[in-house]
Amino acid sequence: MHKRYLTSIIENMVNQDVLKFTMNPWFITGFSDGEASFIVYVQKSKNVKIGWVTWLAFEINIMKKDLSILESIMSYLGVGKIYHKSNGSCVYNVRSIEEISVIIAHFDKYPLITQKHADFLLFKAVFEIIKNKDHLTEKGFHRVLALKASINKGLSAELTKAFPNIIPVVRPQFSCDSKVTEPNWLAGFTTAEGCFLVRVMNKPNNNTHVLLQFKLCQHIRDEKLFRSIVDFLGCGRVYTNKRSVDFFYY
Repeated sequence: MHKRYLTSIIENMVNQDVLKFTMNPWFITGFSDGEASFIVYVQKSKNVKIGWVTWLAFEINIMKKDLSILESIMSYLGVGKIYHKSNGSCVYNVRSIEEISVIIAHFDKYPLITQKHADFLLFKAVFEIIKNKDHLTEKGFHRVLALKASINKGLSAELTKAFPNIIPVVRPQFSCDSKVTEPNWLAGFTTAEGCFLVRVMNKPNNNTHVLLQFKLCQHIRDEKLFRSIVDFLGCGRVYTNKRSVDFFYY
């Protein structure tokens, strides 16, 4: 009974916070630095001369319990749709070239500050090719493939086999001097990637020690950015290994 009552209180508190929340553009950028994907789709088609169709998608995939965040982002940007998946997740998807232009404009004005910014720049280059309809030519399509090869997981096995001579473009050299200066960016990034932990430890003298922790985790390539979080907040520590960087405060 007490557990049900506590759960009800927490849910009411969360619902009230959501109602009071006003979307900020830097929050969208911070959240996107953590959760968004810039995707270039290429698929076989008999309906076009070159035999392949290309389209873009901006996506944010999160669990259904956080649906209100996607709804707020969609409402602020004024484009896209939200789809519900059978696994309990939901996806904010922006696909048409007209609506993608809104996404491009947003991140031009409120730029990403993790290394995901490099993916955005490659994505934007493909957008310009499609907007000018150059992707319908063999030369333009090969340029799309070269750009796609440097985004996320690169070319699929099917595309690699069909176009073995494609050379991936060099990923843009995004500045390693990025710093956190916007609290709304940090709030958005924390909403996407942050963890609030409660650790209960038993000491040798039978006393119980409760430790509160706040944690952020990212790829090691964003180490300098994470160190700027320590400067911005004036607290916490950064730990690294070969693949990732963690920010801890406890």
